[in-house]
Amino acid sequence: MADQEEPASWQLLEFLKQRVQLIQGAGFRTQIGAGVIILDDTEVPDDPTVAATIIEAGDASATGGSGVHVKSDMDVTIEYSIPRGQGTKNPKLQTHRARADLMKVLIVKSRELPQFISTLSIVSASLGSTADQETGVSYVIAQVTVRAGLVDITPPANS
Repeated sequence: MADQEEPASWQLLEFLKQRVQLIQGAGFRTQIGAGVIILDDTEVPDDPTVAATIIEAGDASATGGSGVHVKSDMDVTIEYSIPRGQGTKNPKLQTHRARADLMKVLIVKSRELPQFISTLSIVSASLGSTADQETGVSYVIAQVTVRAGLVDITPPANS
């Protein structure tokens, strides 16, 4: 798993990437877990016609804390996008399938959550489309947004 030195917010993104990577094989409608999954801009493929899943942090708010714990809530959007007209058969159908697979894999029992995540729930899911003005490529997308309760453990200050 993630380095304990990393903030809980980054560890959450890595945890969600691991969950998305489960979307392949039996029990799923798609294989998006075997494809491109982007957490950081350095992972964006050069080819704009590649289907990809982007995991993007959203709003975060502090909810409390003590001497060693800082609690916060954070929204994260997982977006699967697939280009239209690039030889992909039924891209709209693929986004419906991807949305269903994402929702399935993002339902995690509380006892299975890592220590730094106190809660995880799906807050919205949508289907849509967009176009990249620079490349002229049009995409269909599936988005699922989750909200996580996070607990950062603050290490003691060095003396």
